Amino acid sequence: MRPKEEEATEEFLRSLEYYHLTWRVARLAGLLKRDHARKGITVTVADATIAAVALIHQLTLMTDNLKDFPMKELTIYPLHCCLEPIYDFSFSMAEEPKASIRSASQRRSKF
Repeated sequence: MRPKEEEATEEFLRSLEYYHLTWRVARLAGLLKRDHARKGITVTVADATIAAVALIHQLTLMTDNLKDFPMKELTIYPLHCCLEPIYDFSFSMAEEPKASIRSASQRRSKF
């Protein structure tokens, strides 16, 4: 982390909620891992645990790794649709070509 990013990063991390790994979470994670393994789908312990926390606490999981969370009962907000950079190569003949990356909110505001 760059020194100028420390304050914003700390503020962001402090804004997050923490969910304890309880027996209930561990049990569900194990069941998710086992049930998917029986179908021939590999789910890591970490991904099964993340899914279990989201399911038990009725949370929406935000991820750009949809393939890692094949659980049909899980509510997922796919990040890849919103974080994909859009390159804007607009320029006139009188100026040098410039490339810029527009954020998702900037892209939406143009419509």
